[in-house]
This record gives sequence, structure tokens and C-alpha cells, in this order.
Amino acid sequence: MSILIDRAIGYDATVFEDLLEIVRCDPGLATFEYSPFTYQVTYTQKKAAVASSTRLLAIVQASMPVLLVGVGSTFVLSNGLPITARAAVTEFMVPTYLITIWYDVTDAGGRYYVVHDPAGTDIYAPRQVNLYHELAHAYHIIQKDLPDKEFDAEVQGVADENAFRAQLGLLARHPTDHYGAPGEPSHGGVGFPTCKPKDTGWSPGWKCSAAVATAALGSAEAEEIVALRRARQKYRAMSLWTALIAEPTLQLYGKFSVGIVRDMLRDPLLRQAMLHYAVQPTVHLLRIAEAYLAAESDSAALAADLDRALGDYVAGLARAGGSAPALRDAADGAAQASRLLVAGTAAPPAGRLPGALFPYLAGAVGKGGGPTTAFAWAFDGLALLLRQAADRFDGGGCIDGAFLRALGAWVGRFPVPPQAQLTLADAPGELAVLGARVFTRPDVRMRFARHLLARWPAATAPALRQLLVDLRYLLPDHDTTARGE
Repeated sequence: MSILIDRAIGYDATVFEDLLEIVRCDPGLATFEYSPFTYQVTYTQKKAAVASSTRLLAIVQASMPVLLVGVGSTFVLSNGLPITARAAVTEFMVPTYLITIWYDVTDAGGRYYVVHDPAGTDIYAPRQVNLYHELAHAYHIIQKDLPDKEFDAEVQGVADENAFRAQLGLLARHPTDHYGAPGEPSHGGVGFPTCKPKDTGWSPGWKCSAAVATAALGSAEAEEIVALRRARQKYRAMSLWTALIAEPTLQLYGKFSVGIVRDMLRDPLLRQAMLHYAVQPTVHLLRIAEAYLAAESDSAALAADLDRALGDYVAGLARAGGSAPALRDAADGAAQASRLLVAGTAAPPAGRLPGALFPYLAGAVGKGGGPTTAFAWAFDGLALLLRQAADRFDGGGCIDGAFLRALGAWVGRFPVPPQAQLTLADAPGELAVLGARVFTRPDVRMRFARHLLARWPAATAPALRQLLVDLRYLLPDHDTTARGE
């Protein structure tokens, strides 16, 4: 055990990106799932060593654990101090010999951090440099040569930080003036010399839940990322069945997302298409689906609520230069991608964006070799939303009864685990949880019941049907055949 990345509280994807910068995109840097809450970092130098990569290697090879937690600008430390007061903090717990590094991955929420150069001028303190400074403290704790006095420890840390700054060609920091605060630098700008992993053949075993969305949005703290992280945590931990759906999907996503991020770094048009026709629609679809599920029934008030969500997406897309034809192309591509995944067919030759976006994603999903049902279902929902948005873009397309029925049919086809994982012993508890927390509407419960029965092992289907009646998913005399599935 050496370097661990927190995946429960922190922005694990950004932390890994920063470590990658420290080793200058050495493809020997990787992670694996150490626990449900952490990734462990592994590192075998595959590129010529530089001072910063050698330092990280020494920390990785040490026996004392170092936990990295990348947090947002609103995070408050256990002592009540906001993270923005320090930008980064290292804590050493003697009883457990655990070193924990907390650092702000958001540049003070976009306000930047500054420190003083030898002349006392404000210069930029990039998050990667801040992390390296804290890793210097961790290194000296491990080496047992950290000074007892805080001032002397900071002088030691700044000396190591300046070695990293010199390696990168950044302005040096004042060796004994430890001032640091949010603010814009007056000298030297705010650039950071990234190592461009696209040029290195980088392919670590990195699993991250928001890598593509973060790359599209350019920020780990964008409201879309917050919404997606919330949804992941909510549905992943809801019940056994949702976990059986979510875990393989997230593992598969972890396999293909690195390649997509790399492609997005190479191609600004792909990044733009991903943002406007995949990431942002996903967030709005989530908002619409949850509002629909929370309503007791279809109503004018529900339609108006969903209409506002759709209008927000269309208005934002209009400001970004989108169009109705582009939305329809994306919708057609999403529907095609769903069919490709269901059929297990290879993606067709690349076409023009945004129409080619979802077939491209389907190809990436298919190469992962895992279950694709959840992705096909999600693409169907996005196709529904994108078509409605195209109609709205043309001046019509208000949410109406037809859209609500289509949305209900889609929600009712919520993915279920493979047949081999569906047991009657699990069903009472799982259906009770889903009925209380997801399928609260009687009409949606009925749709889901029919969908579930159509995929249930035949030997216990009659018992499941009775259970669905007992739990009020179905009426006693309701026809449970899978019409329209």
C-alpha cells in the first residue's frame, strides 16, 4: 500500500490526471480498485526518469500509505478551515501512520491561487504544483527528515516545489515567504505546461466515473458533473439489482472512457459534440426522468415542469450555435447506436458529427467486451430527448401527452440484471425498494413489471407474477404478457 486516491469524497479522475502530470505522462502510471472507496496507484517507470517522476516512484514504493483527496473549493477541513485558505493541506495521523493530502482541484472555483516570487510578486500556483508540494511533505515524513517546526517544513517543501517548477520552466517561488491565497497572478500568467498524454501512448488501468464528462466540460466542479456524480451514488447504492446493473456498466465505462478522452483531446469537434449532444442531454434527461417518476400521474403541471427542463437545454444549445438538423442527426445516431449494441454489431464507418457521435460511442462500448444493455437503454432515452429538442428548436415541440407516454414506456424498460442473477429469493426485497424509491407511479410499476416478467427465468415466473400482484405492481387479473416490449 502506498498512494491511494479517494473515490468517495474526492474527484478521483482529476487527482489521477495531476499525478500523470507529475510523472510527465509516463504510461507506467496506473491504478486498480483497492477498495470500494479508493484506487491504489501503481507505477513502473517506462519513460526516461525526471526528478518529479523519481520522487513519485519513491513514494509509491514506500510502505507508509498516502491518501490523496481532491476536493472542491467549498470543502471545509475537519478543523473548520476552508480549503481555499490553504489550497492544499497534509495531515499525518500517528496512530495509523496514514498521510492524507487534501487539495483543491478547482483553482479556487476558477479564481486561481497565487504565491509570491522572490520579488514579492503574485505568481500562479497550479493545482499540480500544489499537489507536488504536499507530496514533498509526505516524502519527508516517510524519510523521517521532516523538520519539527512548521516554518522549516515549509521551507523544505518550497525547495522541492521550486525544483519541480524549474523542471517545468515555471517561475520560482519565494523560498521563505509562504504567502498563498485565491487571486489572479500579476506576473507570469496562469498557464501550466501539460505533458499531453495523447502523444505518449498512455493507457493506464484507470477507472473513473466522470472522465468523459469532465473532459467535455473542462471542470470537475461543473454543475453537470455534480448532477452525474449524485445520480451515480444514488442509483449504484440503492439495491442489489441496481448494483448488478451499475457495477459492470461502470467497469466497462472505465475501460472505454480513457480512449474517448484521448480522442477528445485530439479533436475539438468531438469534444464539442460530446458536450452538446451527449453530456448535457444526459443531465437534462436525468432531470426529466426523475421529475416524471416523482409525479403521481401525467398532468399539465408535470408537462410544464418537463417543458422548462427541455427549454433550458434548447436555450443553451442555441447560444452555443446548435441547430434542429444537428439535433435530429444526433437523435438518429443515438437510436442507431442502441440497435447496434442490442444486435452486438460492429460500428459502421465513421460519418459526420453529431450524427456519428453515438455510433462512435457504441463502437467504444462494444470493444470493452462487457454487458451493453444499460448503454443501449440510455441511448434510446437520449434519442427521445434529442428528437423532442429538435422540434422545440423549430419553434414547437412543447411537452405533450405523446411525449409523456413515450417517456413512461422508456422508463419502464429500466435495465434488469442478466437472467442468471435474477433469483426469486432476492425479488421481494428488491421490488419493495424499487417500488418505494423509483417506480412510485402505478402505471410505471405496471410497465416495469411486464418488462421484468419478459426477462425472468421461466421456472419461477409464475411465482414472480404472484409477488408482483402482492406488491401492487400488477392487478390480480392483469394481463402480464409483454406486449410492446
